[in-house]
Amino acid sequence: MKIRLSEDKANRAMRCGWRFLSGAILAMALILVFTVAEREHYPRLSSRARAQGRILLSFPASHRQARKPVAGNRSGRPLPIYDRGLEPDRSGKRCILVCIQNWRYCSISLLFWQLLATLFSPIPASADGGAPQLAYVAGGSHGVSVIDIAQQKVTNSFSLDGDPHTVLLSLDGRFLYVTQPALGRVAMLAAKTGQTICTASVPGQPTLLAFDPGTNVLYAAGNGAASISAIDATNCAVRHTFKTAGPVYGLAVAVVGAGISGGNDNQLWVANGTDITVFNSAGQQLFSIPIPGGPEYLCIPPGITVYATTRQGTVVAVDVGTKRVWSPPLLTNGKFGPMDYDANTGEVYVPDQQNNQLDILTPILPGASTVPHEPGRTIHMEVTPQSIAITSDGQLGFVALASGYVLMLDIPGRQTVNTIYVGGTPHFIITGLYPPLVGTTPQEASTWSTIFNILAYVLVVVLLLVPTLLIWRYRARQGQSDKSD
Repeated sequence: MKIRLSEDKANRAMRCGWRFLSGAILAMALILVFTVAEREHYPRLSSRARAQGRILLSFPASHRQARKPVAGNRSGRPLPIYDRGLEPDRSGKRCILVCIQNWRYCSISLLFWQLLATLFSPIPASADGGAPQLAYVAGGSHGVSVIDIAQQKVTNSFSLDGDPHTVLLSLDGRFLYVTQPALGRVAMLAAKTGQTICTASVPGQPTLLAFDPGTNVLYAAGNGAASISAIDATNCAVRHTFKTAGPVYGLAVAVVGAGISGGNDNQLWVANGTDITVFNSAGQQLFSIPIPGGPEYLCIPPGITVYATTRQGTVVAVDVGTKRVWSPPLLTNGKFGPMDYDANTGEVYVPDQQNNQLDILTPILPGASTVPHEPGRTIHMEVTPQSIAITSDGQLGFVALASGYVLMLDIPGRQTVNTIYVGGTPHFIITGLYPPLVGTTPQEASTWSTIFNILAYVLVVVLLLVPTLLIWRYRARQGQSDKSD
């Protein structure tokens, strides 16, 4: 199950700050290089000649002694480079001199372009925040197990009661949301320390989670109640609870609004009873789609298709635009667990718990009149796969196995990388980034966000003032030099 989240304000400020700082460092490095080159290795450029549209060179004494006199120039005064009788410039030094002549203006331009690119270019959101670094497994021997992907081993674990079932991770890797059905609640943890920040009581033994990035709301439900709780993702406060037609078996958010996060126009798709019911962010029912066999787990990859497993052992596809359920079912004769998709290829990975295999579905293309033959391919396993997570770059897959292991797959290479023991009975797995070094609570994250914003503004002011002062000093020095000439 892939969770499409948007970055919180603190993470976005940090990323924007680092992006601008990298460009600023590059610009300052160019300033230093050109300054050294101008003062130590290349002749001084005459501002008076530049004003006349010529490039004049005043060579130091060592250079003048090393060069032979130029025929026709007995005055000893510097000549334009194109009148000096020198050999054709095949080394490109003249281009370098022109660059040195304008390096200050180039550096300032680079700073401004970097600032504009930082402020106005969108940072793409992805399912696990970009390059995967950690995997979180719910149902391990200690509650939640943390796998370092680079080390390919368990490096941390969080002791949690209540039979942890489903986990969601904020895109910046700061917070972990865990369902505890035996305790009837959803807990918000600091992903760095495992400390419980807050909890929300949810009826129906909650095992399902979905996140709406447009409203920053976490939806939780279970198949023991005909209701869904909308929880504030920052403080666990239950904003409202709305009723469904029957027990809830699956949740997924469709980002259909404008922008990266979708805003208030996103939709909540709910598998309940015999239908998939769709709600808006205010909890108002939009429409229902009957699903033969009773829908269960939902998966909504980018595109026009929603995939649903059923409690009768099939997998069906629903066209988002027409609300049409494709017939016949894509898969039959199985017991299917939570799905995930490859964001690069659009393929959907379905754990078949009855036949001990992974079924990979070929995406349905827009305008297709029939569904492709499914599954496109199959990965057979010796034990039962419970859940699957595909990293957002499409390179790795992680399969939670009923035997207490996690299978690490090379997706493009179609081979097994490693098997990692976590113990217990894994239910769900998700991948994400390392937690930030600072800010393990929403309050701390807000404080650090303010600090980073202030530092970013100070940095911008400094980087704008320093080149301006350098240009002023350069012009003042050149003016004194011209007067002395």
